[in-house]
Amino acid sequence: MSIEKEKMEANDKEKTLAEIEEENLEKEQNEKIDSRVYGNTHVQQYKTDVAFKTLVEGVEEGLFVIPDFQRLYKWKKDQVQELAISLIRGLPIPPIYAYRNESGQLEILDGQQRVVSMYLYYKGIYIKGSYKNFMDLRGNDEEISFEEKLESAYELEKVDYVMTYYDSAQGDAEGKSIPIGYEKLPKDVRRKLDYTNITVVEISVENRELRNRYLYKIFANLNAGGIPLTNQELRNGIYRCPFYEMLFDIQNNNEKWKELRGNDKVYDRNTLRLLRLCAFRYYVTFENDVFRIEKYQNINKMLNDFSEEAMKFKPELIKEYRASLEEFFKQCEGKMPREMSIFENIYTVVDKTKMKMKVTRELCNAIMSTEEYENTIRTGNATKTSIETKLKVVYDELRK
Repeated sequence: MSIEKEKMEANDKEKTLAEIEEENLEKEQNEKIDSRVYGNTHVQQYKTDVAFKTLVEGVEEGLFVIPDFQRLYKWKKDQVQELAISLIRGLPIPPIYAYRNESGQLEILDGQQRVVSMYLYYKGIYIKGSYKNFMDLRGNDEEISFEEKLESAYELEKVDYVMTYYDSAQGDAEGKSIPIGYEKLPKDVRRKLDYTNITVVEISVENRELRNRYLYKIFANLNAGGIPLTNQELRNGIYRCPFYEMLFDIQNNNEKWKELRGNDKVYDRNTLRLLRLCAFRYYVTFENDVFRIEKYQNINKMLNDFSEEAMKFKPELIKEYRASLEEFFKQCEGKMPREMSIFENIYTVVDKTKMKMKVTRELCNAIMSTEEYENTIRTGNATKTSIETKLKVVYDELRK
């Protein structure tokens, strides 16, 4: 055995089961987007050049909206200014990608920072206090204008956007500061800017039933160059529906759930935990003392499949899922382990068998310390066999 291999095995032994479980969860959460083609459909791209003034007025009137799966607006004032300089000078900027929703609005898939920055420049405003350079402008409220939405949520101030001009013919080394605020531009420059074309690429998915699947992958592809969103951040927006609203409500308002999760405040990770509980409830069957998980290939595909199904859930079924979660939470005492699989497996077994018992951290740790359960953690969580083995171990231990 090589020295390097011996070192690797020694390091693995030093890791606790909790650390291995947490690493497994992170790998599952951040694994590549499912790239297979679903169904028989075609994605069309319609490229349109939109005048600058038409675009910002479209933002004001709610034609362009920011969907829930987008991150916060985070550009600094200097970045807004640099974009304005590029537009005035006629420099090209990347296209805006969007898709048309049921209300006829264009939801921005890529280009939120640029679109909002153009609007702020056009209005001559920015957030007051540079330390607060973030804004949550997601959502679609057609009752108020975009400016009213801004003013109701943030303290804004008028700003003077400027450009430093260097006269190379005069050997100007320091440059001159020239105001470039939209209202202060000379008429001919402002008119030229008004008609400067911004490319908007509208994405259209032919098959409406497969729309969410494709938007999920398209958005992931468009954001691959920056800090990628997690799979759950994508799901939170793409599959937004009454079922997800129920999960968000538990996440924000259920005190028992907060107690169980402790100080873990990573929003998308805790939503992921709730979603996994529900997906296991949906796909796991229990018959003749045997647990089976149906149609399982990998965890992210399962969660996407379940999210797609959940969009069709009727209110009664959503209430049933909420009641199941809340009933299980009542049976839990104290903060639960960070390891996801033990919690979701105990929940699944308790839900399927209707067992009534006190679930404690000590109980979770005792089950995880069994040799058979330990082996599934060390070999990885994300296989059908390991999931079914975990469920069997939990079931056998709880029956004792």
